[in-house]
Amino acid sequence: MLLASLLLNIFMFSRYQKILLFVSLAAIFLLVYQPHKSYPYPFHVDEWHHITEAIRLANPTNYYHYLTLEPNRPNSGLEVGFHFFLYLISLVTDLVLSYKFLPAIWASFTGATLFYIVYKKTENNYWLAWLALFFFGSIKTNANLMGLWFFTPMTFSLPFILWYFYFFDKGIQTQTKKNLLLGLLILILLIPFHPLSVLFALPILSIYFLINYKFLIKEYKFFAIFLLPAIVGFVFYKLTHNLSILQTFKNIFGQLIFSHGWGVLELKNSPFELYNFIVYLFAFLGIYFIFQQKKQKEFSLFLIWSLYLILLILIYRFTGFSLFSPYQRNWYYLGLSLPILSAIGFYYTLIKIKNFNEHPQWANLSNFFILIISLITPFFLYGNYYKLPQNTDLYRVISRTDYKVLEYLKDLPRGTVMANPLISTAIFPVSGQETVGTIAFYGNRKDAENFYLSKSCAEKRRIVKKHRVYYVLTKNNLGCVFGTLLKEIGGTKIYKTNI
Repeated sequence: MLLASLLLNIFMFSRYQKILLFVSLAAIFLLVYQPHKSYPYPFHVDEWHHITEAIRLANPTNYYHYLTLEPNRPNSGLEVGFHFFLYLISLVTDLVLSYKFLPAIWASFTGATLFYIVYKKTENNYWLAWLALFFFGSIKTNANLMGLWFFTPMTFSLPFILWYFYFFDKGIQTQTKKNLLLGLLILILLIPFHPLSVLFALPILSIYFLINYKFLIKEYKFFAIFLLPAIVGFVFYKLTHNLSILQTFKNIFGQLIFSHGWGVLELKNSPFELYNFIVYLFAFLGIYFIFQQKKQKEFSLFLIWSLYLILLILIYRFTGFSLFSPYQRNWYYLGLSLPILSAIGFYYTLIKIKNFNEHPQWANLSNFFILIISLITPFFLYGNYYKLPQNTDLYRVISRTDYKVLEYLKDLPRGTVMANPLISTAIFPVSGQETVGTIAFYGNRKDAENFYLSKSCAEKRRIVKKHRVYYVLTKNNLGCVFGTLLKEIGGTKIYKTNI
């Protein structure tokens, strides 16, 4: 239904508008895909993690076995919906090799969603919708804050966040229960894909509903159904963690506070890691124009969305904790809301300048300013798009040569592989072999590192026996004899142990 509505609106556009929209979406695809032209594998450890979970899901018993086996990742099962989505993709294509296309495809889909929602929200204003798409395309990516270059549960959730906010807003503004139910349905369906993308919105929606308390009181019986997300989320958490009701309550409330240390890498992120300063400038101007035109009620949800997340980010910077959603994710949820405000700010700034044309002495000057703003804005937005902040570079877990090594492992009898933790991250997704420890999420990373760092053959043998290692990968001389050399590929030696 949503797709049909979008296509129907596109057919109503002029030929020029259709071309501009499709070129813009194609540009977003190419912009996001560009880093993968020189590197054909996933860029983030989290992506490898979700590929691993998706492949394990082919055997549900095996999938849930590993959920309980790994104490350092107790919340993996909460994203089972995303893993199932990836599993379906793996049925028709090689998930590892095709993964490079997924971020770009999804970025374009999210952009199309944003365009449609802003178009409808602004009473079919094509240029405001296109400007929102234009600003959205400039959102940056890094390994700490995540972003459009990665395909993870968070990026998967972005278009659905837009949809449920849109339907809740439309339902309240027009007081139609159908739209509210559509928003609720999307919210509930998103829970098994990425609970955080539901959790962060609950305070925002609560504030929005309280502002519209008269409708809430009038339809209090109907709004009782809005307890469903909490009930579904509670039951889902209980089942995935196999806890009692009391333990579930205790765990959930304990995990609503996200303190310093939630992320692998903790940084004092600059706002400019997310967008260029010009986005924030036009967003503030957008807020100004919304109030100037007395449209604050019409755009109240989007104002609450942005201002609430700014407040959460500031609270974290002063206290070291964040409520309902982690600091790093709050940045990207904020980034999703800003293009709407920036589009309004840019659009009405140009209109204000253009109005000077009514005064002959200012006409040429106003046209000059419109031209300058129109030219420098794209430069600021996209000029340093590919420049990453220090310490947040992309993960290159394996090289093309490493991939050939893992392809060779795929045809060997199943067994545990000893390899450095970084390469180990890709071993199961590519070869189906188990590993001693990866860079994050799985196994015993410390033992994997100690195996290569230790100079003691006795210690190496102890680690091999402890983990029942079948194969050992090494680029250097281990100084110990563990078994038979099976093959050497690109400088990497593959041994079959005899221990």
